[in-house]
Amino acid sequence: VHNDPSRGLEMVVNEYEPGTSSGSEATHHAGSEFGILLSGTLTVQVDDVDHVLKPGDAISYSSNVPHRISNQGKEKARAVWVNLDS
Repeated sequence: VHNDPSRGLEMVVNEYEPGTSSGSEATHHAGSEFGILLSGTLTVQVDDVDHVLKPGDAISYSSNVPHRISNQGKEKARAVWVNLDS
């Protein structure tokens, strides 16, 4: 959707089919993340704690903390995600 490297900003619309995830294991990197779920359900694991998001739910966390996003539901999940480098 929008990428502004000079400001350390990336904004995307992510879609997860049922049974898919952001990776096989939790990951971490510099920055912060903010997400809002548009449709479906997503499980966002942050530092080994599962947060189940439903449409309209939002989440934010430090990207330095191990995290993983997965769709354990039965329909496609769609979310807006904002990543900040700082």
